[in-house]
Amino acid sequence: MLLVDEESDIAKEMKKNVEHSEYFRILQDHYRTSMPVLQESFLASLLTRKLTSQQIEEKSMNYDIQLRGSQYVVALIALYPTEEAKEYSSSLLRQSRGVDCMIQAVLNRTREVWDINSLGKVFIYQESIALLAIDNGQHKEHWFSIMQAALSDVLEQIVQDLKLNVTIGVGSRVLDIADVHHSYQETLIALDYRLVMGSKKVIYFHNIEDDESEQLRFDELKGQALRNSLKMGTAEEISEAVDTIFDELFESKFALQDIQIYLFEVLTLILRTAKEADIDLDGLLGTSIQLHAEMYRLPGLREAKRWVFDICIEMMRKISSQRKHVYKDIVEEAIQYTKDHFMNPALSIQEVCSFLHISTGYFSRVFKKEVKLTYGQYVMHIRIEAVKQMLRLTELKASEIADRVGITDPKYLGFCFKKHVGISLTEYRSRITESLVKYE
Repeated sequence: MLLVDEESDIAKEMKKNVEHSEYFRILQDHYRTSMPVLQESFLASLLTRKLTSQQIEEKSMNYDIQLRGSQYVVALIALYPTEEAKEYSSSLLRQSRGVDCMIQAVLNRTREVWDINSLGKVFIYQESIALLAIDNGQHKEHWFSIMQAALSDVLEQIVQDLKLNVTIGVGSRVLDIADVHHSYQETLIALDYRLVMGSKKVIYFHNIEDDESEQLRFDELKGQALRNSLKMGTAEEISEAVDTIFDELFESKFALQDIQIYLFEVLTLILRTAKEADIDLDGLLGTSIQLHAEMYRLPGLREAKRWVFDICIEMMRKISSQRKHVYKDIVEEAIQYTKDHFMNPALSIQEVCSFLHISTGYFSRVFKKEVKLTYGQYVMHIRIEAVKQMLRLTELKASEIADRVGITDPKYLGFCFKKHVGISLTEYRSRITESLVKYE
């Protein structure tokens, strides 16, 4: 019996060891499959956080990443998957039209070039491709030149082969891996300069600082021209106003900050004009869009110009449509007021405008545009129609009819009636009477 118990304990212990080994194997497999994610997460932390050299060395060992070198540079490939870029993308990318697919394609091309030149690490970071260039001594003094050539090669392959719209920003060199976050911050500044330099370029931070930039100012004349074209202009006038605003940016050299302020002033004017016209911006631009933030996503000034033009055209159409609705309301109120008061000899355009609380000049333009008659012509039309009805249905004298339609002088009524109808009051009534007798 004792032997049986011992065998049972041994079996349990063996089973326990087997289960423990299986659990350990599962953990190892999970760690191994998770390693690429852990490695990218660590590399991303180098860009955004200040880690100590000891922390970096420990994590490098844990994640099996070689980061030792004498100098480092961070570059960032930013994608701008605009509609134009999608139209020219390869068949594979065009079928998916997904940002993830584009990023993966760019990652593969970039990694091939980077690995061939033994330049360091490439990984996905916030819908962009981050490149960590590491000088491990293999290339000696030619390392930076080799990196520049590799970046140019990467850009050419992405633009020419994948047909994608990208810009590569490159930070300055740092000597300690713990300082690469400084190089990364400079890549972001370099990428912002695509607004000045355009997309499909490699932009180096050390090349963008220039104290010789010219002064730039968004003056009142440009603003007034754009405001007027938005409110009352045509598509051609919108195009001319936007051309005037942007042509100066293309022709001269300005600092990025000045260009940003200039464009912000343009956008602010557009938004203010929309507010003055009581335009629903959410309906026009979408509930989540922020124009000033959207400007930063544009690849360059030419795209910014097209984007501003499209916004202005849509806003002009909204204002025009709303204006037509307002015109219709004004004219309908004026017509109803006239029908109710045409028998008043004192009825005038000034009286109607006072009732509507608008100027006579504005009312005259709106009324003539909608009715195709001046207000005075319309009032006379209403009165003549009323005279016709009285001549058909009553035995009233001309003087009595004149009083009831707001014309104090019967002779003037006769003159106006013959001018509009072609025959006199008496002849019109006679024809009506003859017509009635004929059909009795």
